[in-house]
Amino acid sequence: MLKTLKAFAFAAVATVGITLAGSANAGISIIGGTDTAIPGNNDFKTQLNTAGFDTLNMGGNLSFTTGTVKFYLLGSESDYRDGFKVNGTTLYQEAGSGGANDVAWQGLPGTYLGQYNVSGQNPLSLTFISSNPNGTTASVGSQAFGLIYDGPNKTGLTKVVFAFDDQINNQDDNHDDLLILAKFTPAVPELDTWMMMLVGFSLVGLQLRRRNSVSMSVA
Repeated sequence: MLKTLKAFAFAAVATVGITLAGSANAGISIIGGTDTAIPGNNDFKTQLNTAGFDTLNMGGNLSFTTGTVKFYLLGSESDYRDGFKVNGTTLYQEAGSGGANDVAWQGLPGTYLGQYNVSGQNPLSLTFISSNPNGTTASVGSQAFGLIYDGPNKTGLTKVVFAFDDQINNQDDNHDDLLILAKFTPAVPELDTWMMMLVGFSLVGLQLRRRNSVSMSVA
């Protein structure tokens, strides 16, 4: 009986370990691109650093595991009317022009804009828009669509700041024209987690059944 309990405990711990390993990788991942420190002329550098964001990625792509992404406005500094779209829907659009567009640092998590469910089969289309005639849009993977995160780890992130530069070919390449926080929450529980747990406990049950059969045969 003691051996049986030990076997059950070992299998349960192994199952939980696998589950936790899968959960640790859940989140947002940044793929490729070039990493650098947040530029010193970024108007929000101090606030970003204080909040734990220290790395700017340019040209990188994104991948998401299954979960929900909530979007928040953090701040903006631009002479153009900039905005942000998710799957073609405008979540934020500046209305004024010049300094009237500037939005002071909102603090974390910022001003809530909306949320979307996401998965490998349901990716998000993310786009910055601008009234600047020389750079009207920027999608993930472009130099103007910056990704600010807590480096150097690029996987399993729960928070990434999308940082727009609406004049990427100008000397003011500081990615502070519009900042949007993406906050990821994994699905609870994830389907693959349930499946792993089911398989694990099924194996435990099968092992116990076989041992009982052997014991009865010996008796």
